[in-house]
Amino acid sequence: KKLDSTRQHRLNGMDIKLKATNSKLHVLQEKYERDTKELKMQISDLKKKNKTMSNIKRRLEIAKMQHEETIRCLRNELKKYKGSRSLQSEEGEKLTDANDVFDKHQQQDDSSSASRRYTMAPGEVSRIKNAKRENQSTCISTTESVFVRVEGLPKGTKSQTLLEMCRDFGGIAQIRVMKDGITGKLKGFVTFLKSCHAKAAVEGLRAQGYEAEQVPAQ
Repeated sequence: KKLDSTRQHRLNGMDIKLKATNSKLHVLQEKYERDTKELKMQISDLKKKNKTMSNIKRRLEIAKMQHEETIRCLRNELKKYKGSRSLQSEEGEKLTDANDVFDKHQQQDDSSSASRRYTMAPGEVSRIKNAKRENQSTCISTTESVFVRVEGLPKGTKSQTLLEMCRDFGGIAQIRVMKDGITGKLKGFVTFLKSCHAKAAVEGLRAQGYEAEQVPAQ
């Protein structure tokens, strides 16, 4: 009996330890499930963030490509502008030299001393006069302003926006943006003070992808 009671006492102690171990195991299992759920939520959040980051990277690449294309176009336009300015400066220098020579020869012709009179080559005076007349007629400011019609403007374009697009081409007298009554698209009318500025605006706007056309003032 004494041995049986000792064994029963030991069995009871083992049952108590087993119950405690089971309770601890249950708590650990609940904690594991809770941690697993949190990890799954974090993984899903990371996947969403990675997807968002990939979308942002894609957008940045597209924006970078567009920016590089815009910079390339602007550099080409700047090269063309510098080339035209250098040609104009060279022509102006040549014309200035020709005018100086012409004035010098004319003063020598008006001089009373025939021995000091400068003898020009045949046709040189007429050539200088024609060059001067042609250079003055290339870009003459007139009382009638020159109109440029611009079509294909994006939605929401205002007169200020069109003014910023065209102010680099030359002097502007008036500007207006309206909606086409048939197509419903926006189009603009820019009034320049010089015909050469209107021509330059047409070329520049066409290079930017707009439909530009020079129309008579009336």
